[in-house]
Amino acid sequence: MHQSIRIAEKNKRQEELEKLENEKNVVLSEIIGNQSDSSRIFSSGLFKNLFSESPWKLDSGGNPENIKNCTVQQLKEIQQKFYVPNNSALFVGGDVQHEEVYKLVNKIYGDWKLNINDLTEEQVNNFSDKITDKKEDIK
Repeated sequence: MHQSIRIAEKNKRQEELEKLENEKNVVLSEIIGNQSDSSRIFSSGLFKNLFSESPWKLDSGGNPENIKNCTVQQLKEIQQKFYVPNNSALFVGGDVQHEEVYKLVNKIYGDWKLNINDLTEEQVNNFSDKITDKKEDIK
């Protein structure tokens, strides 16, 4: 029985590695394609200047060398640390009903937790006041 568990775990790890390699190739193709697109080159330069003090100054595609060498564990750590509400912004434009947008955003993103390890208590409180009425859910 233990042998079959070990084999199943090994197969799962192998499957994760294969998925990672496939995803790396997709991401690398997107980055290479974007590097040859003149509008992307212009946007990248514009964002670096307009948002010089914020995360939006960076190209979300990442450095191709970093992507080629990343591991599954590194990607999980990056996701947990950086793909969080406190590193995000949602822009809504047009003729919208604020309450309806607020309800929809809470429905879609309401369970997305802050990475409070990188925030002061004041920042957590300020952020939670803007996003939810349930501060205790994010602390």
